[in-house]
Amino acid sequence: ALWFLDAGDLSWPIRNNVNALLPWSLQRELRMPGANPEAEELLAKKITARLAASAQRVVFSFPKNKTEGTQRSSPLLRSLGLQKAELEHLAPADVEAEPVLLEEFSDELPIPQVPDLVALGGVEILKLQAACAFRAFAEKRLGSSEIRQLELGMDARELGSVLHRALEHFWEQVGSQENLKQMTKLDRDTTLRAAVDHALHRAESIAQSEWERAYLGLQRERLADLINQWLAVEMQRRPFSVKTSEEGVKNAQVGPLLLNLRVDRVDLTEEGEVIIDYKTGVAKTSQWEGDRPDEPQLPVYAIVTRALHPDNPPADIAFAQVRTGKDMALESVFEKVTDQKIIPRKRTELFEEQLNQWQGVLEQLANKFHSGYAEVDPKQYPKTCEHCAQRILCRLNPAAFDEDLDEETSGDLGNG
Repeated sequence: ALWFLDAGDLSWPIRNNVNALLPWSLQRELRMPGANPEAEELLAKKITARLAASAQRVVFSFPKNKTEGTQRSSPLLRSLGLQKAELEHLAPADVEAEPVLLEEFSDELPIPQVPDLVALGGVEILKLQAACAFRAFAEKRLGSSEIRQLELGMDARELGSVLHRALEHFWEQVGSQENLKQMTKLDRDTTLRAAVDHALHRAESIAQSEWERAYLGLQRERLADLINQWLAVEMQRRPFSVKTSEEGVKNAQVGPLLLNLRVDRVDLTEEGEVIIDYKTGVAKTSQWEGDRPDEPQLPVYAIVTRALHPDNPPADIAFAQVRTGKDMALESVFEKVTDQKIIPRKRTELFEEQLNQWQGVLEQLANKFHSGYAEVDPKQYPKTCEHCAQRILCRLNPAAFDEDLDEETSGDLGNG
């Protein structure tokens, strides 16, 4: 059986509006929606006839009144030889539904533990586990992921990678803040341009059209200007030299998990080593806090570095917010550096104590992922779920995303 809803003359066939900004002749030539009403009506007529013949029992219905006015049946139904039926005939009110016996089943079999191999996904595993255990399980154990949407130009991930490569190449040539300050403006601009060219080399090698080459030209100017602004922050910092950039760490141990990591940058300062993570979006040091940190990457790098070099633990960790505007800054545990000044942060605990706290939190997250803990438990519902592709699997109620949830309803996950 098949039931076709909203088959009134105000709703079916669906009427597409033409694009008001494009020439009519061009829209007709490209067969854009709304450009050929006759062809669209013919297609809708074929669809209606196909649906009418696709089941033994077919119902077409529509509301008599809509906000647009009073409805009649769609003109596409008139040639089908349909019979008018009342709602009481289709769904009698006095018929009692047969009871359905529910079968109780308790699934007590535990999820197998993660194999004692390097877990694919790196520190992203712990980030997802903190956000929602089920999402970490679905993406990093089951391999469930949404299809990546293609778009013109580079997406945010590609632009971030280009920025990383440019900064890596720049500091390989410059080496330290002292060398940066001694460079003339011409030398700095030349080195910066070479770094941006290096970062965009892969994209330029596959560019084929004039549009692509023009787009890369704009990106080259944008990146050079962005990094040039960022260097003003670097020159405001306390003296440092760059020890490593984009260094990989294999088989890093976090609790029972083995992870492959890649650290954006490590600087040598008078206080010790500072581990830096580049961010093109907004990042706050508060995202390192709590039992379920939003951004655990730097705490992971810090405890792994301490484990590998116990005699030389890191002295600080920092977000390098390489983004235009007021958010551009180096935000660390102990201070915030802008292009104007250094703002110290008030702290009552030693960094060693902070590392111990992070180690406990991160090992707990690693243990949960390793043991197969996969509860549907978003950290902040529904905000945590806004960009999650696992709602079909976890069966959260998507209608909640269209509502303003108060404190009473925020705990209702709407699970099936």
